[in-house]
Amino acid sequence: MLTPFLDDRSIDWPTLDALIEMWLDAGVAGLFAVAQSAEMFQLTEDERVALAAHVVRAVGGRIPIVAAGAFGASATRQVEMVGRLHGTGVAAVVLLTNQFADDGESDDVWRTRVGALLDATAGIDLGLYECPAPYKRVLPPETLAWAAASNRFVFHKDTCLVGAQIAAKVAAVRGTRLRFFNAEMASLLDSLGAGGDGFSGIAANYFPEVIVWLCRHALDRPEQARSVHDALIVGEYVVDFKYPAAAKRFLRLSGRAAISDACRVHSVGFSEHDDRGLRALDRLSATLIARTEAVGA
Repeated sequence: MLTPFLDDRSIDWPTLDALIEMWLDAGVAGLFAVAQSAEMFQLTEDERVALAAHVVRAVGGRIPIVAAGAFGASATRQVEMVGRLHGTGVAAVVLLTNQFADDGESDDVWRTRVGALLDATAGIDLGLYECPAPYKRVLPPETLAWAAASNRFVFHKDTCLVGAQIAAKVAAVRGTRLRFFNAEMASLLDSLGAGGDGFSGIAANYFPEVIVWLCRHALDRPEQARSVHDALIVGEYVVDFKYPAAAKRFLRLSGRAAISDACRVHSVGFSEHDDRGLRALDRLSATLIARTEAVGA
């Protein structure tokens, strides 16, 4: 999820409600609040809790909500934040994989520290996110299997970008509570074919209806799905452009939401040239929506 801001960079709650309804109307299976797209590192701890609680209230149980929050300077603070976010009613509190061991420290160190958090947060469902910042810690299949075997993890957002590793990780958690969501558009069909559960990536802030269709029909309409997928892969290069400000601008230019470009993570400008690319992406989105509607929802 994006976090909309007013010009003074405070959270724009009414626009957030409009975005939530947009995603619900698109048929998404869940929402990931307080993630990197939400500019979580630029939010205060109280804002992260307030954001998660607001989304839970606005959704009203229609779909599950997950939210990240176990990051900080100490294990004690991580445990406290897991408890605070759990208290908002989210379905799972998502742990950033890069917050439990430094870059270069072993997976054994990682498992020991995550195990300590599991012991201190008994009864709370959790998730995992291979967040690219401040560094990207990709979990190998055996470590993801260890997490799934704890019976505490129900969500994983994968950013490894390697087809063979994605397939191995999906196989490693098969039959457990953990659901595997790919963040990379280019490998989405492969991950769905391997048994993955869906998509959790930034493109869903642009054309969620198309991605919902693709996840539903990747296996039963393979020819149409491949054609739609190819177009989304090409579109991903525009999706990455000046993100997340460009995503907010796209939603406004396309008439989907009255959202400001304002971000806390950066301040960027947009030229006429930039807007042409975003408007072209909107036309591509409309074409894909029409194509998927023509073959059936």
